[in-house]
Amino acid sequence: MSSLRLSSPEPATWRALYKAALFEMDRAKLPERIAEAEKALVIRARELFKANGHDCEEKEALENARFALHAFGNAWQREPRTLFRQLEDSNVLKATT
Repeated sequence: MSSLRLSSPEPATWRALYKAALFEMDRAKLPERIAEAEKALVIRARELFKANGHDCEEKEALENARFALHAFGNAWQREPRTLFRQLEDSNVLKATT
């Protein structure tokens, strides 16, 4: 794991880790980047919950980021395929022709 301190991330920290995961080009580093970002998201969400704040925008952003990271991680774990091939396999193209 990275040496970044995740004990009490600022809003900018989880956002930076989230972006780093999304834009990681090295496939070997991607699982680590996603794990770091997810950990920062969880820590920040707990902080907001404990603070009992009314920062609905950040809470929603955290939830959206968590969902996106999960979907992104699942997509990268699959064998790389083109969008056209995926659509063809799902019969979307066959139904429209």
